[in-house]
Parts: sequence; structure tokens; C-alpha cells
Amino acid sequence: MNLVNGREAPAASGETFEKLRPTDGSFLCAVARSGADDVDAAVAAARAATVVMVVHQSLEDRFHRRVAALGGRARRLAAGGHAVLQLSS
Repeated sequence: MNLVNGREAPAASGETFEKLRPTDGSFLCAVARSGADDVDAAVAAARAATVVMVVHQSLEDRFHRRVAALGGRARRLAAGGHAVLQLSS
């Protein structure tokens, strides 16, 4: 089986080959005989996942910058005698 987009999938051709134990040559498992279509599917899934990860990271970075800015404003207000929020360290 191939692992594409977090899911197990057989080779597009449906073909497999036998993996043998190197110690005694006995059958170990059947392995998907992947071809160009399988590689294309894996690359497409990886590219899509990369885009999602970049967007997620961008949103997370914006969130953390916003929280830091709000924390700084609250500290300035508290230091100026206009204690609207109290932050615990």
C-alpha cells in the first residue's frame, strides 16, 4: 500500500511485488508496485498540504502578533494609571 494524503491506497495499477526476508528468503509482505500515476498523486497531495500549512502558519503568526500588540496596549494603559486590564505575569 502507498500512503497518499494520509490514507493508504493501492498502486494505481493494482500490481504488487513480494518483499522477502533477507535472512532466509521467505515471504515478508506484498508491496505496492507504484508507477508514475502514484507519484503524481503523492506529489499533488504534498503540494496541497504545503499550501494549507503555509496558510495556517500565516494565520497563526497574525494571531500571535495581535495578541502581543493587545498585551502591550494593556500594559501601557495600566502603567499610565488607566488600569482597564490587569495582566498576570
